[in-house]
Amino acid sequence: LKPTPGAVSGTGLVPACRTLDCIGVLACTVADSARVMALMEGLDADDAYSRPRPMAPAHKPLAQLRVATPAGRKLSASYEAAFADFSAQLQAQTAQLQDIPFDPLFEVAELLYQGPWVAERVVGARSIYEGQPGNMLPVVRSVLDVAQRFSAADTFAAQYRLQELRQQAEKIWQQWDLLCVPTAPRHPRIDEVLAEPIAVNSEMGVYTNFVNLLGWSAIAIPASRLPDGLPFGITLIAPGWCEPDLVRWATQLEQQAGLPAGVTGLRAVAGAAPVTWNVAAHGEMVKVAVVGAHLRGMPLNHELQSCGARFVEATHTSASYRLYALQGTVPPKPGLARVAAGAEGGAAIAVEVWEMPLAHFGRFVAGVPAPLGIGSVTLASGASCKGFICEGQALAQATDITDFGGWRAYCNSLR
Repeated sequence: LKPTPGAVSGTGLVPACRTLDCIGVLACTVADSARVMALMEGLDADDAYSRPRPMAPAHKPLAQLRVATPAGRKLSASYEAAFADFSAQLQAQTAQLQDIPFDPLFEVAELLYQGPWVAERVVGARSIYEGQPGNMLPVVRSVLDVAQRFSAADTFAAQYRLQELRQQAEKIWQQWDLLCVPTAPRHPRIDEVLAEPIAVNSEMGVYTNFVNLLGWSAIAIPASRLPDGLPFGITLIAPGWCEPDLVRWATQLEQQAGLPAGVTGLRAVAGAAPVTWNVAAHGEMVKVAVVGAHLRGMPLNHELQSCGARFVEATHTSASYRLYALQGTVPPKPGLARVAAGAEGGAAIAVEVWEMPLAHFGRFVAGVPAPLGIGSVTLASGASCKGFICEGQALAQATDITDFGGWRAYCNSLR
């Protein structure tokens, strides 16, 4: 899992290119990579390049994605066959999949090794490069020697060109939601790498070297085994700060591939515990009581997390509500209704209270579909907070599940 530049602090990292460095996670499963990344990320006052995670856009399911793949691919025969097979499967699961020109992205990728960013590597290794040249591997020194070809003027010219290419590249996201590329164009032999390490490493990153320069996020996953037993993988690339989306999409594809989790021989386990991402919370907060599909571990909990919400407590409403299982909702949802003042038949219903930045609350409310809405809910403590309510007309055809005491208990009874 390759995060957005700045998402993970670089404090303590021996820099390669400090302006581009990203500490990513290598793991046996997508779920493991997400759990570790969520622990690692967050704003660090000691790192000048550290940035807080902003509120994420609304999540799109795999079936709604518009996916772009690189046109004119130059892959080995076995890699091209594997990528074509994977693309055909992905096309059947998404709204659109199409080859597009990657020319601006390839030019950005060339800047990484052929441009002055190589000179930035000298900054991190200057004490050895200049003071102890004999202690540096020849291949590493040959990479750093490229820096001598560039002047300060060259550096600014390259930055101008990168900005032009960045504007072109960002237009991709106006038409496409996701890029799917081969992680590498072929499987090189060790002797090839030893003979031409710079050329081979540059070639291996032709479909990915542009990601950090553009500030994007990505995840690489195994896709299949080749006939000779070697692995083939794909990389999903999205705009910056889309790691939560990438993880959800990659988890589905990982399950479909059904490959062993690394060297363990085990399969990746579906239904792993949800990850809480460190969305920056600024300003005033509002408490929201959720009663159904937004509970922890439920299908819509990610909507709370994408708005920067934090779990506060599991509690109950006052003993003045009834709970109903609504008909025809996807995913299944309950409706919470308050009994009339002074009427009998009310009960305390299990809810979770979450705290959300007020600045994000409007987007959350806008995404609540009828017959549900957001009103005020009275808790067992007597305190009142915002929470889910239901239109009365939808309750006429709903099933009264009050006796279960909450949506989670009702769902467990169905199993």
